[in-house]
Amino acid sequence: MRAPAQRRFVADASHELRTPLTVMRTAIDVTLAKPNRTAEQLEAMAVRVRSAIDRAEHMIGGLLTLAVSDQGQRRDEPVDLATAAEDALDATAAEIGRLGLSLTTDLEPAMTTGDPRLLDRLIGNLIDNAVRHNYSGGTIQVASGVMDGRPFVRIANTGPSVRAAEVESLFQPFHRLDGRSGDSGGVGLGLAIAQSVAVAHGATVRAQPRSGGGLDVEVVMSGMPDWSRATG
Repeated sequence: MRAPAQRRFVADASHELRTPLTVMRTAIDVTLAKPNRTAEQLEAMAVRVRSAIDRAEHMIGGLLTLAVSDQGQRRDEPVDLATAAEDALDATAAEIGRLGLSLTTDLEPAMTTGDPRLLDRLIGNLIDNAVRHNYSGGTIQVASGVMDGRPFVRIANTGPSVRAAEVESLFQPFHRLDGRSGDSGGVGLGLAIAQSVAVAHGATVRAQPRSGGGLDVEVVMSGMPDWSRATG
């Protein structure tokens, strides 16, 4: 990361981390300032503080993952991207059901070599992004396999319209487009982490807008696994 970009990242990270701290401090101060605060008011304050803690924890976890990936700290083991996709879909099943999303899968084996934790995070972030930035009653399509000797995962989802010129910026840390933030609960790191993990593994992440809204995202690894290098 070049110096200007690094300074911008540090500034953005500091700002984003201060936000949940401000929410917690305000919730506590306002509640404690009430002379006759009730149990209901204390409970409401606790809920707000807990939500802010969860957000901060999620953000810190994302920053640590980004740091590990950017610094090349990884271990190589056999990984099936299809299994990673299945696990990610299981993790988001409740939210998919809540939104009434129509899910279509075509998960063929996609064996590669890499860090299981990072590759799981890559696929998980992309699927989580497809769920967060979708419409109630929308669709998600997830496919995996091997094409021209290269393992891949492809994720397509409905959602708000994205201009072609905006796609690259989606993969920048803390960048959110109008219509894609709202109450999604994201911290603006999901796609940046996915991109960083892909680069660390010699893979590519390609994204393009879908006609009618949403994104098509494809992760293509550099090639089939080299079992001789796997340490697992």
